[in-house]
This record gives sequence, structure tokens and C-alpha cells, in this order.
Amino acid sequence: MNLVKELTHQKVDFSYLNEITGGNNRLMLSLLNAIIKGLREYPLRMEEAFKEGETRRICEAAHKFKSTIAPLEYDTFSEVLSDLELAIKNKLPDSEIKLLIKQSGFFTKNTLVDVLEKAEELNRPI
Repeated sequence: MNLVKELTHQKVDFSYLNEITGGNNRLMLSLLNAIIKGLREYPLRMEEAFKEGETRRICEAAHKFKSTIAPLEYDTFSEVLSDLELAIKNKLPDSEIKLLIKQSGFFTKNTLVDVLEKAEELNRPI
């Protein structure tokens, strides 16, 4: 497990999301709204759980977060969340868990911008 990830944001490619929704903008917007909710909710849950020393809750939030972003097929982001789960299961030091939470925050912030832009684009009248 390589804990040091290159923090370079790749623009979200929505082609898989488009494929699974069959190009249905209303359905895609619904999925994007669920992803937006997760991008806002899970990082807060992980930070709060870390402050309270609740590693089980961090692990649960990271796992659910991974499922939330799965339709975006953003491998590096998913790897950070998987590494976070493994770090907790392997009882790595808090400093390493904190690093992974911080890395997930970087990807969260940038991914949220892309997803919000796409949702706005789908909401625009033709």
C-alpha cells in the first residue's frame, strides 16, 4: 500500500455515468445529486470520527464513500479510500490515517467542483 499519492486532479469523465443512465439527463442528474450529497457528507463524517478516535466509523464512511463515487470511475480517488480502509484494518498510526483523510479531501474538493458543473449543465434549459 503506497500511502503517498500524487495529488493531481483528473477532470471527471462522465462517460460511464452517461452509459449507465442511457443518456437520460434526468436520471443522470438524480445520480449526480446523490454523489454531491456523498461528497459533502462523508468527508465530514470521516473528520469527525477521526477527531473522536472512532476508527470503525472512519472505515465505514470510507467504504460507503467509495460506493458513492464508483459511477465516476475515478480510480485514484477510490484507491485513497481503499488505502484508508486498509490503514485502519492494519492499525497503522493516526498520522498515516490523517494523511489519507487529507488526500481524500483533496480529491473530494476537486471532484465536487466537476460534479456540480455537470449538474448545472444538465439543469440548463436547451
